[in-house]
Amino acid sequence: MNWQRREKILAAVAGGLALLLAVWLLFFSGDPRSYADLEAARERLAAEVGAKENRMQAAGKAALRLADWQRRALPADTSHARSLYQSWLRQLADRLQFHQLNVDSSGGQSRRNTFTLFTFTLRGHASLSKLVEFLFEFYSAGNLHQIRRIDVKPVENAPELDVNITIEAMSLPGADRKRQLTERRGKTLRLAKLADYNKVIVERNLLGPFSPGGALPDAAKTTFVTAILEVDGRAEVWLVDRTTGKDWKLHEGESLPMESLHGSVKAIGANDVTIDLGGRIRRYRCGDNLRGGEEMREPGRSTPPQHGHKRMSP
Repeated sequence: MNWQRREKILAAVAGGLALLLAVWLLFFSGDPRSYADLEAARERLAAEVGAKENRMQAAGKAALRLADWQRRALPADTSHARSLYQSWLRQLADRLQFHQLNVDSSGGQSRRNTFTLFTFTLRGHASLSKLVEFLFEFYSAGNLHQIRRIDVKPVENAPELDVNITIEAMSLPGADRKRQLTERRGKTLRLAKLADYNKVIVERNLLGPFSPGGALPDAAKTTFVTAILEVDGRAEVWLVDRTTGKDWKLHEGESLPMESLHGSVKAIGANDVTIDLGGRIRRYRCGDNLRGGEEMREPGRSTPPQHGHKRMSP
């Protein structure tokens, strides 16, 4: 009987020791770091995971870009790449009626066996419309190429332009073609049709000699320069629309506030003011309306106004 009681006591003691050991293992033998340390570690690991995911996304985008370049690049066979592209340039310029045409190329520059860069120079005479069409066709093609420089000047005593274009084109070892140019179309043009470019370039003749252009709006005839003066050390011009009675006081660099007249004050001198009206530069004196004045090729500045100078129209 005493023996059974002793066994029960020993069992109870053993159970208590086991419970104490479990508690110690649970609370005292785990990670010794504090909660703040564990939270900081979690945030650091999350940041590392985010950075790696960003690198994976960037690598994915780079792979897609490389694949696109390989589809657009000049052929991997560099000996054929240069001659094929040079022939393409010449045929394009010939088709667009370039005169005195010359297309040269320099030896390809290989960069660490990752790509080969070719430089081509195209020289010739062409009309503005044919030059615009050449550029449209150039950028419509999907070749991995770009224009690095273009010099254009009028041909003396002729309605043509002297054109000098420097072009770079790239060959990649991983190009999906060996001996032919890509048939893909380019995607860099902002306007979809050649006619759109003709409208904004050819019809305006941006590379031609200076021309005053069409008539100014009717508001230019009724708007007069009434004063050119200096106020608090700052030059100022006064304008008035004699039809509506509205008047404005403007300084250099300020835009014209009228709805039908688009332009800005370029310079205010002692006795005149230079105003840009839709790209047409004119110099006015007091009493002039904005349809009058003196046409100028470049905006100029007269002698600065003297302190206290004021001139009013009659």
